[in-house]
Amino acid sequence: MPYRFLTDISVSHEYYGGRCSSFSFVPTEVTADEMAHRNIVLRRNLGNLQILAPNESLDNLESMRFGVFLTDSNLYGVTNLKTSSDNISMVVVKDNTVFFSEIPLDECEKELRLRRPLFILNYQISKNHETTEILEIPLETRNCRWCYYIQGDIDLDDLKIYGLRGNDESDFDVYRKDEKSVAFISQHKYPIVYGDAPRFQLKTKKTSRLLLKAMPNMDYRSLSRIELNDNGYEIIAESFINL
Repeated sequence: MPYRFLTDISVSHEYYGGRCSSFSFVPTEVTADEMAHRNIVLRRNLGNLQILAPNESLDNLESMRFGVFLTDSNLYGVTNLKTSSDNISMVVVKDNTVFFSEIPLDECEKELRLRRPLFILNYQISKNHETTEILEIPLETRNCRWCYYIQGDIDLDDLKIYGLRGNDESDFDVYRKDEKSVAFISQHKYPIVYGDAPRFQLKTKKTSRLLLKAMPNMDYRSLSRIELNDNGYEIIAESFINL
């Protein structure tokens, strides 16, 4: 029985700046039963899914669904899927196109409610089986406010964070904690990207003396939760610097 490739699907993540191997694809029970009945074969590597099938076995089969799970738990905090807690993200692959949606959690298959995946992959089978669909699912990283806690025996009131291009002003607000520590919290949100180029430098305001040529960037270990005045909370990225 001759087999042919239906599709080759991989996942990329903005946090790592490209393809990411930290994902596994698990067919739902209904999809697994259809695969067994129709002799459909999966080739699964981390971050990649390939589907092979005999052409005649695809008659009246419209879609296949998979739970996509993270194998690296560190990526949970930095993955931005913009989904409410009552819904689950769904990635639909159809006719060489990838688009994002969401569905209520109580409308998912029972096994996906019990073991919630990062998102559901809904692969819509193309009517044209002559070409292999090669697709990439792009995931965005989290954007959040950055916070630098700086302490040391130095005039903390004379410190200012600048952009790396000369004396470009940054958007950090200053909060004095005590005599030896101060917090700089950005007004805008910045992406959390592994290995990204530094964004900021630390200087004195009076003399423009350079104290830190490149302030540390944030990664998944930097994420923290702060309480807000309205009893809510905000996820920020924080770094601690001793001078």
